[in-house]
Amino acid sequence: MRNVGNIGSFNAHPTTISYVGDSVLGASSYDQIKITQHANTFRYNQGEVYKYNIFDRESQQWKVLSGEVTARARKANVALSDVKSKAAIAHSKWFGGHFVTTFGWREDEVDLHSYITERDDFNLVKVGTTDTLTPVGTIKDSIFSYGGVFHLPRNWRKRLKLPDRAELSFHYSESENFVPKAGRTDAVGLPLPSPGGETKEYGISLSLMERKINMKVNFYETNLVNASASTPIGNNEIIGEGLIFIRAGNYLGEARRQLEEFNNPALSNELKAIAEQFLAIAPQSLKDAYGYTRSGDYLINFSDPANSDQTSDVAAKGMELELYARPIKGLNVGFNVAQQKVAQANIAPAFRELFNQLTPKWQPLFNLPQSASEYAEGNFTGPTIKDRWDDVASRLEQTRRSEGLTNPEVREWRWNVFANYSFQEASKLAGWGLGGALRWQDSSVIGYHSDDFTNSLGEVSKTADLNKPIKGPDLLQGDVWFSYRTKLFDKINWKLQLNVRNALRDKKVVPIRGQPDSPYTHIAQVRVTQPTTYILSSTFEF
Repeated sequence: MRNVGNIGSFNAHPTTISYVGDSVLGASSYDQIKITQHANTFRYNQGEVYKYNIFDRESQQWKVLSGEVTARARKANVALSDVKSKAAIAHSKWFGGHFVTTFGWREDEVDLHSYITERDDFNLVKVGTTDTLTPVGTIKDSIFSYGGVFHLPRNWRKRLKLPDRAELSFHYSESENFVPKAGRTDAVGLPLPSPGGETKEYGISLSLMERKINMKVNFYETNLVNASASTPIGNNEIIGEGLIFIRAGNYLGEARRQLEEFNNPALSNELKAIAEQFLAIAPQSLKDAYGYTRSGDYLINFSDPANSDQTSDVAAKGMELELYARPIKGLNVGFNVAQQKVAQANIAPAFRELFNQLTPKWQPLFNLPQSASEYAEGNFTGPTIKDRWDDVASRLEQTRRSEGLTNPEVREWRWNVFANYSFQEASKLAGWGLGGALRWQDSSVIGYHSDDFTNSLGEVSKTADLNKPIKGPDLLQGDVWFSYRTKLFDKINWKLQLNVRNALRDKKVVPIRGQPDSPYTHIAQVRVTQPTTYILSSTFEF
């Protein structure tokens, strides 16, 4: 919750981004970005008094003031979930154990309560404080699952001319999914149903040489409805905050300043009337969702909805292949590869409906500056309400275009391979062991170049061109480990092991965000990959 009328600004929390390393001026590749020193962060502690600088517009001078820290959070959500579950499972073997079935049923009932946090004079959440426990809602549902495994009988294996000691099995299962999430609300503030869906799995398993070589192939398909979604839109607060309440509070704060500091009632009333236009846009359900209240003529209070969510229907399908072998005594090797494709549909329907519904009400305010102080100064060259609207419309168009398409931001392929060997007693290196592993991930999309589209106002604007993705690199990482095992006493065994995590890092810095349409670089942001880590462990068994 924010006391917006008093601060009269978009956000009272400055953000600092620091690069800790040598200068990157003149760098020709993101590979040349290296962190060479540690960054020390400063944290304000509750109850302590600090000095800060402000610029006094009236005197046109900087002033040093002191203030006590009473809170650090703009919003907080503390919840209590009471879950009651019932389950029943039937596991049966048929035809001499060659056919095994499993049937399962489960019922969950979830009661969700939320603690109302205390706030200070600036409507910021006080750390570690709670008030009363308020019921949010109750969710109750049941699911049913079944599956079966068929082990091929020995005489059937002979007919198929499989090796004498081979084992062949087929599996199939279907399961319902239910994630109890009480209290979620959509962009309008209305309750959302819990996510649910179905998963189907089927595949084959093969074992050879008395299970010294084992292989399994599994295919799966999952369909979910009302799943929590990460979308190009961002979050639901873009409407409530960015285009209504913050704008209204900003203009009310400037109206109060014009009246009290500059004795300009005409401009004050003009600014106040604009604020009332913003507030009139919000339907009552949206005001209720944000806990909107009015304190006098120039102050509004509101808070971000604690459980506001965007949803989509998700369809995922993929394949998993596992191979595990013990070819000789002491040697274990394994390999697995996975493919997955994910598509979304019905993305953020409540947000889209609300945005289209409110657009005609925003149109009369399009040419206004986002900053009320710029309006008061007659400065109409900065960002406008229309600029803000255009940004949301562009994100919605990208969301519309992605409906039903495979999500390229999800890495489609990945594989892992490992080997571990323990020297046997006959060896001079008896007790020693060593091993290693490699992990590879496919490339993913980190952004898109732009494309023209016609928005709902008939204007040509820009959005993401899904046919022109900006891709990040694939990733390869590797681990190694060494161990030594011996007997200290009759009943005490000791093992010393050194693990080197990420001993292989083919890329120390990887791009995570694209820079569209730039003639210089397509990379806007990078991150440092996980560092090489050394772990020495000592284990006693007795």
